[in-house]
Amino acid sequence: MVGLPRMLGITSIRNLCRAYKSFLKKWFSCTRPPQTPDFVIKDKLKGRRMIGIKSLTSYHGHPIPMEGHYDHETTTSRGFYWHRTVDKCFPSISSLSRNINLSTKTQTRSKSRERERERERERESHDHSLHTPKSISSSNSFSKNVSNRRIMYSNSSGLLKPPPIERHLECTLEELCYGCKKIISITTQVQTHSGEMVEEEEVISIDVKPGWRRGTKIKFEGKGNDRDGAYRGDIIYYISEKSHHLFTREGDDLELTLQIPLLNSLTSSTFSVPLLGGHRMDLTVDNDDIVYPGYEKIITGQGMPIPKHPEMRGNLRVTFLVQFPTHLTHHQRSQRRAEIRVSSGGYSTVSVPKSFASDPDQLRSAREDIKELLRTKFCHPLMVRLGWHDAGTYDKNIEEWPRRGGANGSLRFEIELKHGANAGLVNALNLLQPIKDKYSAVTYADLFQLAGATAVEEAGGPKLPMKYGRVDVSAPDQCPEEGRLPAAGPPSPADHLRQVFYRMGFNDKEIVALSGAHTLGRSRPERSGWGKPETKYTKTGPGAPGGQSWTVQWLKFDNSYFKEIQERKDADLLILPTDAVLFEDPSFKVYAEKYAEDQEAFFKDYAEAHAKLSNLGAKFDPPEGIVIDDGSSKA
Repeated sequence: MVGLPRMLGITSIRNLCRAYKSFLKKWFSCTRPPQTPDFVIKDKLKGRRMIGIKSLTSYHGHPIPMEGHYDHETTTSRGFYWHRTVDKCFPSISSLSRNINLSTKTQTRSKSRERERERERERESHDHSLHTPKSISSSNSFSKNVSNRRIMYSNSSGLLKPPPIERHLECTLEELCYGCKKIISITTQVQTHSGEMVEEEEVISIDVKPGWRRGTKIKFEGKGNDRDGAYRGDIIYYISEKSHHLFTREGDDLELTLQIPLLNSLTSSTFSVPLLGGHRMDLTVDNDDIVYPGYEKIITGQGMPIPKHPEMRGNLRVTFLVQFPTHLTHHQRSQRRAEIRVSSGGYSTVSVPKSFASDPDQLRSAREDIKELLRTKFCHPLMVRLGWHDAGTYDKNIEEWPRRGGANGSLRFEIELKHGANAGLVNALNLLQPIKDKYSAVTYADLFQLAGATAVEEAGGPKLPMKYGRVDVSAPDQCPEEGRLPAAGPPSPADHLRQVFYRMGFNDKEIVALSGAHTLGRSRPERSGWGKPETKYTKTGPGAPGGQSWTVQWLKFDNSYFKEIQERKDADLLILPTDAVLFEDPSFKVYAEKYAEDQEAFFKDYAEAHAKLSNLGAKFDPPEGIVIDDGSSKA
């Protein structure tokens, strides 16, 4: 009975009971007290199953029958409506009056004087009750207002639930393909016992399932804001896809645009295609097909997982974009005429050149793009370090390729990028990836070494005698184990340097010469654990600010590295244990002092050592390599 005393104008249950009692006395003041026994009344109400109160009160010892709660909960012409939650003890007034009339019609009136006097007393009592406004006026109002309509109730708790908090969870295509776990920190408002609103932080995890699509909903019940007088809200996360630099998603399929040179489209039948996750595969085109601009090839089972069948995957749709040259030199025109004869029937192949690991023309074009990247991003040190670390895993004691390590492009795989010595090199890979996508006929192994050599030369260093044609490894399981690269602060620096570089086949002179490459770059404590967060030489860049450099002009390749270590005058310049030992070990000191005095000697020895490092462990195709500096294709 939600709000019944208020509807009746009655302030307490006690007053309500008094009103009921006065009302009943009014009805029975005009009739003789009931003489019909209970079983007669029950017979007259036969067919009605009554639940609850049989009689409300007694008058001269005879019970007054009342209909109670029926099996159903609908209001009928002869029944009561009972609310389904609480206070099931009060029927409607109109129904009560009809039931009382039913029972009193069978009573026999007495003309005895004694009964008449009792009725007079009852009338007086009734007239007195009429002067109680809260009883009769409220009862009449209640009877008129609710006798013929049902009182509806809902949400008996009185608490509401606020709208959910909606957020987006960005996932890469790789994460949606292979699944991942996202750890998220959420901050919500919570009410304390004192009523004060405070912010509460909670960490939740979301297991992203393979194949989830954009718009997938993840609901956390009761994790939203807490408000007074309301249930705690929910938080809903919707999956959104980050744009990929290479692939686009269409349902369960992936789409890839592959750029190839015009010559390759006419003469090649096998193309190297990147896959989601860093792998590559060879795509073979039928000999009768011509790869024209817009040519499409479907690779089955290389798309996204199908959510309802995770073991199945969609397709990869490869669309070829043929690159037409905008300019050809006289030499290049002559070379192309020798390769292709133009006839009235179209193009016919005269001679098909061997497809090397990397295309010479694309290598030259990629080098120009790398120069532009260096001019805008000031990433010279990062590119040198990338080439070094891809080649520096070589072990001369292992003959089998690629187990022997070396310059084979394995550093593109995540498992090797996570090695401690490679911290931060993922940034170098991200910078080079658009160039790799543009020049798909250049291997990762060649691209890494090309970027490192170009960075040295563009920073003012010597011209390096490089060759290309390195073959890439094809899978992460071909990556070398961790621990082959040099550390910054070993217990015995001289012994450590010799152990690492002797394994690769270098001598003491080459160790010292290669160390001179630290004239470029900085050390960041968040990556290597060495150096200051920033110095007066690095706090404003160029490039991303911060870190501690070995030299004042840390984007210039010269012999100042050896000079600064020898003098040790500037506390803002970095000297690692493996740097200091170059002037402490007797054998190393000879070359270190020489290079500090003679930059030309340093450049000569460094160029030879760098080229040797870049070739370690590599498998070349053609075996003699490709030289791109003199306009020819082979060394």
